[in-house]
Amino acid sequence: MLGLRVEGFLDDAKPRLLADWVKNGGALVLARGKPVTTAIATLEPLYPMNWDAPVNTEFRWRPTSVGEEAGLFGADLPGRDGAIWQKMPPLQEARSGSDLKPFSQVLLEGVAMQGQRESRFPLIVSRRFGEGQVVTINCDDLWRWDFFPSFPEASQLYRDFWLQLFNWVVSYSDFLPGRDYALKVSHQSIEVDKPVRVRVMRRPGSQDKSEPKLVITRD
Repeated sequence: MLGLRVEGFLDDAKPRLLADWVKNGGALVLARGKPVTTAIATLEPLYPMNWDAPVNTEFRWRPTSVGEEAGLFGADLPGRDGAIWQKMPPLQEARSGSDLKPFSQVLLEGVAMQGQRESRFPLIVSRRFGEGQVVTINCDDLWRWDFFPSFPEASQLYRDFWLQLFNWVVSYSDFLPGRDYALKVSHQSIEVDKPVRVRVMRRPGSQDKSEPKLVITRD
């Protein structure tokens, strides 16, 4: 995980090693938007989006249908229609985003009201990068939910969010650490009598050449 202004901790080799690690199945969380204030060419390909101007108004969180389909929201965390999102204290430190990179998806949006008009911008964005993925939390004052909760459930949701995010970002990568095989299902929620696609993958370069067996059981 990287926070803000981490360039002081990076030498010439570390950005390249970080990119190689993610590409080979690692998971990286950018916890407060763009992690550096200066351009580092080796890190640029990792970013899920381009950051634009600051958001100059209060905003609230709203999961997207993509975030529910991916499994981050809608189960252990409230889904798109969860009433708790409207009750959470509004935040105000983020940057608008544009030009999502290839293989990026918006899991949660920031929603701001400008007069009678609703304005939305990417707030949590994930991007597949090689065999791994990068997730950015495009918000710099999320800590307020835990330090200054004006809503009794804010602190608990803050902690649940980070716990579920880290669990999700690892499990949603193609391969879990130390595993040579991965199994992906086309939908997180599957209705009875509806078709589903299952994909079994072997890690490139794996020495295990055995034929995988898929066993499906009821209940």
